[in-house]
Amino acid sequence: MREEGSRASGGEIVLEEMSATEFEKLSEYLYGHKLPEGEEWQAGPGPGEMAVVEDRFQACGLYAHCVGKFRRGLKAGNVTVRLVQARDSGLAELEEVAMGYLKANVLAFQREAKATITVLQHRPDLMGLALDVMTLLCTASAALGGGGGAGAAAGGGGA
Repeated sequence: MREEGSRASGGEIVLEEMSATEFEKLSEYLYGHKLPEGEEWQAGPGPGEMAVVEDRFQACGLYAHCVGKFRRGLKAGNVTVRLVQARDSGLAELEEVAMGYLKANVLAFQREAKATITVLQHRPDLMGLALDVMTLLCTASAALGGGGGAGAAAGGGGA
């Protein structure tokens, strides 16, 4: 890509923190009004990563599409990893979506995927997020009559 009539004329414009695939998807949306679907998400960046790019370039329609795709892709087994990705992205909306999914599916998470919470143990910078998740799990579980407390929600317990 080149910018004509500027100090950088004749030089390349560098878009830092954006892969070639992300740029391609952004360009397809901006110039062709094409939204990524189906298998297009399998190769390259996922909806969470693309939402960061769209937010940066204010591509509102594509951003909303990516947030929706991020929401629809959440499962009990991947919500913890996606929550970490959302926090790392700096996009509060993605984090809210992931926490909302976790709250709405707390029993499924506890049955199927509570061991995935260990991903938070490896990131001291996510201590606040870990506390938020534990509080949500304990509160939601108690409200639903699941009991178990913090140790059960974290996969601990013991006697």
